[in-house]
Amino acid sequence: MTSRGRRILALIAARSGSRGLRGKNMRELGGVSLLARAIHLAHASRRRGESWSVVVSTNSRRYRALAIREGADVPFLRPPELARDDARLIDVVLHALVALEAHGRFYDTVVLLSPTTPLTSPRDVRRALALHGAHEVAVVSVQAEAVPAAWHFSAAADGRLHAISPEPVGRRQLGNRFMLLNGAIYVAAPSWLRTHRRFLVPERTIGLEMPAARSLDIENAADLSLAAKRLFDTDVPRG
Repeated sequence: MTSRGRRILALIAARSGSRGLRGKNMRELGGVSLLARAIHLAHASRRRGESWSVVVSTNSRRYRALAIREGADVPFLRPPELARDDARLIDVVLHALVALEAHGRFYDTVVLLSPTTPLTSPRDVRRALALHGAHEVAVVSVQAEAVPAAWHFSAAADGRLHAISPEPVGRRQLGNRFMLLNGAIYVAAPSWLRTHRRFLVPERTIGLEMPAARSLDIENAADLSLAAKRLFDTDVPRG
């Protein structure tokens, strides 16, 4: 499927109540809140001929007001059961699709963007959409893992190490490359999400590799400071 004429839902999930960094989605980077940056990213990623809806799913009236000021649509508030720490992201996405379809709003593609990965660029989003259009499967953003799986172990209560990978421990430079989800971009058709109830289906989903410098996920104040240092070394929207 080509992008022209495609109906795209750019969905931004932004619940309040983060425990790691209080008010995380409202924290500012370069004078702009993380939530606003995600909205700006969605708008900057749109191309001529595409029909985009930029929708924020949140449980917060404060977030809702900010999102609307920044040009996003917030046609519903997320129910409390989908705003808990243990709520699954896929359930948030499916809830949004049902709520929007109840108002006659249907989409060909869902692009899930995260406020907490503020160094994502429009180029990253366009590459993800291109992969999705070419292969018609889900696409998720990833970053290369510097340490191979064979070097990772789980530790039992007695301290004994248990191998996670069947591969023998060897030189770091040898073997396959390994990828980590970076949480920045998820792309899939609504039909895929309803069938699989997930974006990542092993051996089917395609990974979009992003550099580590743009894969930073904000979890604490130190991450926010690091993002500020990296901000002007990337092509992310400045404001």
